[in-house]
This record gives sequence, C-alpha cells and structure tokens, in this order.
Amino acid sequence: EADLLRAEIISILGELAPTEQDVLMIRFGLDDGSSKSIDEVALRLQVTREKVRSVESRALNKLRHPLRNYRLKGYLQQSETVR
Repeated sequence: EADLLRAEIISILGELAPTEQDVLMIRFGLDDGSSKSIDEVALRLQVTREKVRSVESRALNKLRHPLRNYRLKGYLQQSETVR
C-alpha cells in the first residue's frame, strides 16, 4: 500500500509546476527519503530561502484544493481504520 500511496503522490505532484514539484520532492524527501530544511532546498536549487517558502506555500495550497486532495483522502481513511 505504501508503494501505491507514493505513486499517487508522485502523480499528483506531476500536476504542479516544475519548480513546485522540485521544492516539494526535495523538502519532504520524496526524491531520496531524507527531508531537507528550507536552507538546504534553497542551496540545492540555487534560490533564496524566501523563494522556497513561497513556492512551498503555493504548492501546498494547490494540493489542499478538493480537485487534487480527494485522491489522497482514501488513504487517510484507510489509515484511520487500521489504528
């Protein structure tokens, strides 16, 4: 199930702008399994910390939109019933 969730997350991220994808993939460790600080993301992408914060905020707001987040709600509901 974890592989299915990861594939779904990657698919949803594919709907974002390339910069938004990069920031979220690096920030939350979806690329290498190790989450990074805002400073580390900024250094890696050669942008300012403020730019990373702005892009991250915009991307997360897009992901919270019902047109995208309904695809992940099923995983959350399954997770809650397992506990």
